[in-house]
Amino acid sequence: MTSRAPPSPTDRERLVAMLVKRGGGSFLRGWRRELDPDGSFDVNFIDFCSTAQRIGFTGDARALFGTDANPKYLDLAELDPKRGNLMQRFREWVRDMFGGPVEMYSAFDVAGRTRLTYDMFVQACIRHGFAAEEEEDFKEIFSCCDLSDNGTVSQEEVIFLENDKALRELALFKAKKSQKDKHLKLMCWAHREDGLRSLSPTHRLSQRPWLGENFDHLPMLVHHRRVEWRRETNHRCLEARIVFVHHLRDTYHNEVRAWRCGLDPKSTFELTAKDICTYCRKHDLKLDSGDLWKSLDKDCDGFFRLEELCVGAADVLASFQHWAISEFGSTAAIWDRHEMIEARTRPQRGGGWASEKKVLHNTFTQVLRDLKWPAFNDEGARPLLLASLDLYGCGFISRGDLEWLDTWQMPEWLCAEPDTAAWEDLRASIMYYYKHPLKAWRLLLDTDNSNNVSWIEFKEACERIRFTGNIGGAWRALNERLASSISMKEYDSASADLLNSFKDWAETNFGSVKLAFKAIDVNNTGKLSYQELKRACQNLKWQGEVRLLFDCLDLDGKLEGGKRFISMKEVQFLDEWEGDPGLEEQHEDEIVNQALVSLNAQKRPTRASSASAALPSLPKRPVKGSSDRALASALAGKPASAVPSMNGAYPPTANSWPPTADLAPSGKDQVMAARASAKDRLHRTYHCSASRQPHALQKSRSLPWLKRLIKIDDKMKGASRTE
Repeated sequence: MTSRAPPSPTDRERLVAMLVKRGGGSFLRGWRRELDPDGSFDVNFIDFCSTAQRIGFTGDARALFGTDANPKYLDLAELDPKRGNLMQRFREWVRDMFGGPVEMYSAFDVAGRTRLTYDMFVQACIRHGFAAEEEEDFKEIFSCCDLSDNGTVSQEEVIFLENDKALRELALFKAKKSQKDKHLKLMCWAHREDGLRSLSPTHRLSQRPWLGENFDHLPMLVHHRRVEWRRETNHRCLEARIVFVHHLRDTYHNEVRAWRCGLDPKSTFELTAKDICTYCRKHDLKLDSGDLWKSLDKDCDGFFRLEELCVGAADVLASFQHWAISEFGSTAAIWDRHEMIEARTRPQRGGGWASEKKVLHNTFTQVLRDLKWPAFNDEGARPLLLASLDLYGCGFISRGDLEWLDTWQMPEWLCAEPDTAAWEDLRASIMYYYKHPLKAWRLLLDTDNSNNVSWIEFKEACERIRFTGNIGGAWRALNERLASSISMKEYDSASADLLNSFKDWAETNFGSVKLAFKAIDVNNTGKLSYQELKRACQNLKWQGEVRLLFDCLDLDGKLEGGKRFISMKEVQFLDEWEGDPGLEEQHEDEIVNQALVSLNAQKRPTRASSASAALPSLPKRPVKGSSDRALASALAGKPASAVPSMNGAYPPTANSWPPTADLAPSGKDQVMAARASAKDRLHRTYHCSASRQPHALQKSRSLPWLKRLIKIDDKMKGASRTE
């Protein structure tokens, strides 16, 4: 009896055996290596034929693909139902338990080792509740993830477990881009470190000129240079503003008085860059005019106004002016009110002083209380108003101060209340004409592409669409921080996020928006179509709305050959954006105030220096030899320690008297020299020499403080003689 020959293996069995061999003993690893490298768990007919030719499979491919209703693809479950169902069950468990493979890996890798071994993987699966029928199932799942067969898996190697194809492709792209970014960061670091060595061009370790182009155009280096340049520019502007405001406060005590006396004596209430340059030259301020003007003209409208210098004081003055005009017709009319007439005609300052031209601060405060000024009880507004109206800082307010306030044509937003309803009406009118807020921002509001809109631009835009509502209230509804301009973030946060997202994408991948435009424009035509922009955004996984971005960037909307295009000029303005200028302006004001507080603390005189700056006074119990030293130090503008003491010791300063220690007298000669020096300085300072005695007496009659000094000097001389 003859024995039967074993049945020949089918095409499916032979293919499975070949994949097991290709996978080093694992069918799933062989499947992923040869047929499914992206982890979609299916393969199309063309790719299968290419792989079959490469690995030497000669079976009937049409029979393998025709087992289900979709002959275009071969699924893992069709080729091996048991392992296919296992992987499908594991993927669903990952989605339901963790939400995705990235989250699963984070839960598995609690120690942060960046790679998981087989034992760690199995223990984590059991700990989180995944049930496998046998241990071989865990080995197959781990082998499916471990394509390199090195015994460990990383986060990038488990991304294929994501069910959603779009999310899987995005995660794979981010993983590959992360590896590329690490390589680019390493190149940037090496390039910068080589540049810091400052080696000669002929040194063997110096940077090679022919490799410079490869490094100089790296996106990270281009972006880094732009960020550094912007940071240095902002730092210079901030320093210029600090020095300028410190000069104003040091010279005029507050900004409003500086505006009235120094900056704008003609009361135009608008200064140009030329006016600021003239002021700086006149007061010998060593400042860069460009940096200073950029820090002052925040709304970029070409003019510098009072509200841009000190918005708090301007708000109080505007509210006071608005109240005075609505109640009395003008601010100067307060001077002719019977409450003011009675207050200034009766004696002021304890009954010892009266004037028809000026009133004291206390008297003016009483008048405001009688007139029921709405902000009278505001402890911050009242002193700010008095200090702003007091032109010379002498504690007086005159009719001219009130008339000056009447000449100010304040912007109506300063005294307006936020009106949300007015802004909604204005927004509806804008949307009626421009259909989208971003397009309205670029075509109507921000026509100069500065990413901020000044009050003048805002008002002109309202006039263009014939809006007759509460424009000031609509502005205040957007501008809650009383800044000099509004940004796109305040106007429409969704549009701002769209443009900022595109800008970040371009800077990350190309270094700048300009370089991104050049890279996408492969034909060097100087313009991009919607299809070209969409293709680039899809390839580099930008998640924004490409059609909306293209429509808003294409300002003219012209057709060329039936297509619309955007030019370089229409997109490169994004490179000049500096974030949210409103937030930057608020932060800058805080930095300026903190810097000025620290400067004032450093300049605060000590007890010795403050005593030298004040008028000299007689001590209660003079000590022998100390009166002459104190007088000499006071008149010389130095503390008493700067004058030689009785033992001949001198302080180690370059400006101390005498100039060198070798000429220092000692004993009685030192005391006589100090007295002679003090007397000589007194006569030189106050012109009280014997030859000019009549003139000195005549001058002392008109200067009481000088007469007091002379009396103090005589008393101190008499005290020294009695000793």
